Amino acid sequence: MDKTKQESLEQYKVKINKRLSQLTPYLQKAAIGDFSQTIKLPDEDDEFTELIVSVNLMIEDLREMKEELEYKNSTLESAKKDLEAENQKKVVKLRENENKYKRLVEGLGPNFFIYSHDTKGVFQYLSPSIVGMLGYSTSEFATHYSKYLTNNPLNKEADKYTALSIKGIKQPPYLVEIYHKNKSIKILEVTETPVKDEKGVVIAVEGVAQDVTENKKAEEVLKIKLEEFEKLNKFLVGRELKMVELKSKLKELEEKVNLKT
Repeated sequence: MDKTKQESLEQYKVKINKRLSQLTPYLQKAAIGDFSQTIKLPDEDDEFTELIVSVNLMIEDLREMKEELEYKNSTLESAKKDLEAENQKKVVKLRENENKYKRLVEGLGPNFFIYSHDTKGVFQYLSPSIVGMLGYSTSEFATHYSKYLTNNPLNKEADKYTALSIKGIKQPPYLVEIYHKNKSIKILEVTETPVKDEKGVVIAVEGVAQDVTENKKAEEVLKIKLEEFEKLNKFLVGRELKMVELKSKLKELEEKVNLKT
């Protein structure tokens, strides 16, 4: 290679290195996430013009991606704060409800207990008042609702009501017959409400059970007394009718005797 060509090659290398050194700061800034500056294009096109254009396009794309990411992060952070605030409100509301619920449970008399069972019929919550009412501890009774039911046909209707409650259909109060821990039989009046999640799916059934055994016994005694009274009344009415009939016949007989004399 002659001296002239050698010098031209050296000059070209210097030019290349100089132009590359001009690109380096921009690439370094881009590497650390700073896409605020683009490379100025030369006044005249040369072999670096296309490269500079490509680098500028890359920086523009990266800047747009960064802005979009920052916007999404900002939106996500805002949504996170809103969610945290909403959750805090729910926590406060839940505590208020828990306190109300606690006062309600503590205020229950010996003839009531509150319960909650899942969609499989297994008790998940039982108020402490069940101990005095049925003799079972809350842990003993935390099983399927049917375990302590008697074989009274009345309970078949209870199964139907419970199944409908689990399906989300509110049911009227109904009666169940159940064994006390001491093997005596109790009659409970049950009022239930399906519990649904935000999507409307039933997740549990809550209810209140009242011991109406003595009331039902009193009703049965009253029913028997009324039946006895009805029988007595029919007997007395029949007797009165017979007396009237007898008096009528006696009067007829007297009139016949008087005619003969």
